[in-house]
Amino acid sequence: MKHKVIFLDVDGVLVDSERVFNSCWRKAAESEGYSMTYEQALQLRSLDSGLAKTLFAKWYGNEEAYATIRAARKLIMSDVVSKEPLRAKQGVLEFLDNVKNLPVKIAIVTSSPIGRITTYLESVGIDISLFDSIITTEQVKRGKPFPDVYLYACKATGFNPEECIAVEDSPNGVKSAHDAGCYTVMVPDLTPCDETIESFVDKQCGTIMDILNSSLPA
Repeated sequence: MKHKVIFLDVDGVLVDSERVFNSCWRKAAESEGYSMTYEQALQLRSLDSGLAKTLFAKWYGNEEAYATIRAARKLIMSDVVSKEPLRAKQGVLEFLDNVKNLPVKIAIVTSSPIGRITTYLESVGIDISLFDSIITTEQVKRGKPFPDVYLYACKATGFNPEECIAVEDSPNGVKSAHDAGCYTVMVPDLTPCDETIESFVDKQCGTIMDILNSSLPA
C-alpha cells in the first residue's frame, strides 16, 4: 500500500455535527436580524474565514455581519450541544478500532479550533491519543478550500501528498485535499458528490467503514 497516512476531517466525518452547525448558523442569523437559508449555511462548511466574510458581505451588504453572526452562532451552538450531546458518525468507532492495526498513521486535519475538536471527540467517545497528529487551519494562513492545511499536514507528518489519503465530507474539504495532491475520499454528509465536485474526488464511500472494505490504489 503506497499510502502512509490517512487524514481525517472531524465535522461531518468523525462527528455528526454539521447538521447542528447548519441549524445554528441559521438561528444565529435570525437572532441578529438577518435571514440565512439552509443552502447558504451549507456553503460555510470548513470555509476559510476570509472567503466567509466576502460571502456575508455579498449576502447582507455588511462587512461586519460575519463576525456578528459567527459570535451568535458560537453561543447558540454551545447551548444546543450542552442539551443534546453530539454523536460519532456511523461506523467511526469501528473504523478507528480497525485502522490502528494497519501500517498507516492517522491524523486529523480540520477547520475547527483545537479546543473545540478535542471536546467534541471526547464527548462522542473518541480517544484523541489514537491520532498521530492533530492539524487545524489555525496553523496556516488560509483555510479550506485552499490547499494550505493539507500541504502543512503532509509536511508535518513527513509524507508526500501522493502518499496521503484525505477523508472529507464537504466540497470545501475535498477541494482542499485534492489541490494539495492527496488521494481524496469523500464520505458525503449533508450534500452528495455531484458533478460540481466529482472531479476533485478520487473515491466516494457511503460510510467511513467502507474505506476499509474498498479497493484503494496499491
